[in-house]
Amino acid sequence: MNHDATVPLVGHIIRLRISLTDRAGALGQVATIIGIHGGNILSIDVHRTGGESAVDDLVVEFSDEPDLQDLRDDLAMNAATSLVSYQATDAEDPVVANMGRVAAILEAGRGHSADTLAEGIADLCSSPVAWVSSRDEAIRYDAGRAALEGNRAVFRRTSTLPEPFATRLPGEVCLLAVPNSDGSSGVAVVFVARPVTMDFTVTEIARIETLTALYNQIERLLRSGQTPDA
Repeated sequence: MNHDATVPLVGHIIRLRISLTDRAGALGQVATIIGIHGGNILSIDVHRTGGESAVDDLVVEFSDEPDLQDLRDDLAMNAATSLVSYQATDAEDPVVANMGRVAAILEAGRGHSADTLAEGIADLCSSPVAWVSSRDEAIRYDAGRAALEGNRAVFRRTSTLPEPFATRLPGEVCLLAVPNSDGSSGVAVVFVARPVTMDFTVTEIARIETLTALYNQIERLLRSGQTPDA
């Protein structure tokens, strides 16, 4: 499977995940090379730093359809940077999009659906596959069992996904399972799948945990009748 084709390139706004040397001027070199290839950086999201390397997500708009393999080679040769993955996206910030979903739920005064939470998590992780599950469903997957047993986020390689997700992301994937610390909403584990070359960062896992906790709090608030208009 060609992992770079997981999400069709519709338009020319691409999310690039890069691993680069954590030193002064490194990101500037990356920006210069992206500009040479016709790209305009719309946003930068620093996921983690440690030691001598950093992992960044860049949302880039290209004037024409980019030659991403050529960009990968140029970054590696001239900026000591690895283009880990890329996929089509849109210009909307995923954190802002999730804030909008939360505001809509509060305004409507109705509890959220599992699909809404999964949609928000998919946005945060730029993944075509995300879902939430009960405990009975979660233990069908190695990652889900390990997450529940250890009460911590776990990811495993697998070729087994529920339908219709298997058609969205065929072949072997990296499946992340994040346990829900508060099972009162019926959600035991949050799952996200991506190509095996796209590992999950500490920042992404923290965002999933925070978003899930926020939805739990909203659910309790609405069940208690303490809506914003109350």
